[in-house]
Amino acid sequence: MFAGPAMNLITAFFAMTLLVISIGVIPSTTVASYKEENVSAGYGLLPGDKIVSVEGEQIHISSDIVYSLMRSEGRPLDLTVVRDGKAITLNDIAFPTYEDQGVTFSYPDFYCTRLSVNPLTVARESVIRCYAIVREVYASIMGLIRGEIPLSQLSGPVATTQAIGEVSKQGFNALVYFMVFISINIGMINLLPFPALDGGRLLLILIELIRGKPLKREAEGWINFAGFAALMTLVVYVTYHDIVKLFK
Repeated sequence: MFAGPAMNLITAFFAMTLLVISIGVIPSTTVASYKEENVSAGYGLLPGDKIVSVEGEQIHISSDIVYSLMRSEGRPLDLTVVRDGKAITLNDIAFPTYEDQGVTFSYPDFYCTRLSVNPLTVARESVIRCYAIVREVYASIMGLIRGEIPLSQLSGPVATTQAIGEVSKQGFNALVYFMVFISINIGMINLLPFPALDGGRLLLILIELIRGKPLKREAEGWINFAGFAALMTLVVYVTYHDIVKLFK
C-alpha cells in the first residue's frame, strides 16, 4: 500500500543526495560577508550572525532564508540570530528587492559561510532540502483544499513535459532538483485520503477497523470507481488548461 509513495520519497532523497554532492558546496546559515550592493548591513545584520529564524519561522538551511525572503513581498522582516553565543532579535531588517510579473521579491545580499562536505553534512542537507519541498507541497495542497489556489493553477502532464524541457536547458542540477520535486509531489498526492489512491485505501481500512467488519466488495468497488472517475475528470480539466496556456 505504501510501497509506491515510499519509493517516491526514497528516490527523491537519493536524487537530492546526488545533487548536493554534485554542487560540492554546502552553505550554512551564518553570514560570512556582504555583497557589494547591500541593504541589510545598514539595519544591524552583521557578518558572523547565524540566522535561526525569519518572522518566527525556523531556518535550517540557507535555502530556507531565500524562500522566506521571496515570500515577504519586499516587506522588512524580523530576524532572530545567534551572535556571540546569544540569541537576539533584529527588527524590520530590509533587503534588496526586484519585481517579476508585478510581484515584489526580496533576496539575500550576503554570502554564507560554508560547511565541510562529509557524509553527515551531505545527508543532513539532503534530508532538510527534501523536507522543505514536502512543506511546500503540503502548503500547496492545503491552499487548493481551502480554495486559496484555483484549480486552473494546477499543472498536468502537458505543462510538466514542457517544464522538463525548459529546466533541462538550465543544466543537470536544475533537472535533478525538478525530478526531486516531482517525485515528492507524486508521493504525497498518492497519500491523500481519496478513493483510488493509496491514501484512500488506507482510509477504507481505518473505516473497516472502526466498524469492526469489512466493507462490501461492491460498495468498495463503487467508491474506488467514483474516485477514479473524479481523478480522470480532474486530469482532463488540468490538461485542457495546460493546452490553453500553450497558445497564450
